[in-house]
Amino acid sequence: MRTNNIPIVGLSRVLISVSLVLAILAPVGSVAIAQQTGTDFDPKPLRPADTSSPRATLNSFLTNITE
Repeated sequence: MRTNNIPIVGLSRVLISVSLVLAILAPVGSVAIAQQTGTDFDPKPLRPADTSSPRATLNSFLTNITE
């Protein structure tokens, strides 16, 4: 009995092609998103959290989590 492997080979080529296109486009999309959100530039991103009170500590934590 002879089987025809042409559809499987064609399918694997399509999957490889789609994977390559996605691998090329994924970094481009992330750069575009980073450029759009870069308008609110923080000059000191590593400043320490405000720990002057428990409330200020919690507010700093929540702010940093949402960013």
